[in-house]
Amino acid sequence: MEKDSSSVYTRKPVCRHERDGLFVRFQDVYLLLPYADILHVEASGSYCHIHTRDRSKITVAHRLNLLERRLPSTHFVRVHHSFILNLFEITKFVGNTVYIGNRDYPVGRKYREQFLAMLNIL
Repeated sequence: MEKDSSSVYTRKPVCRHERDGLFVRFQDVYLLLPYADILHVEASGSYCHIHTRDRSKITVAHRLNLLERRLPSTHFVRVHHSFILNLFEITKFVGNTVYIGNRDYPVGRKYREQFLAMLNIL
């Protein structure tokens, strides 16, 4: 809390959606989808499918480049023109293929350098 010039304590607003997750419209309600629950995002034309930890798929009417801008770059990386992955869920990569569990994703030439820079490689 900060004390302003009128000696009244004020709280700085906390932007919850930037810190914890992304609000996603589901029917007529906006629900908080925590970043930790997102495994990957897949493009499908003008839509995106957000795949979650509980194996559900949430479809949103936004292009992948908008989601790329909205998701924190400290948690997510674009590896292909069709995929954004949660960095904390990546289990291995071999050549131009990256894995989250048993599922494999291609790494595009355009995204390879940025992807490798995000990993902690010995």
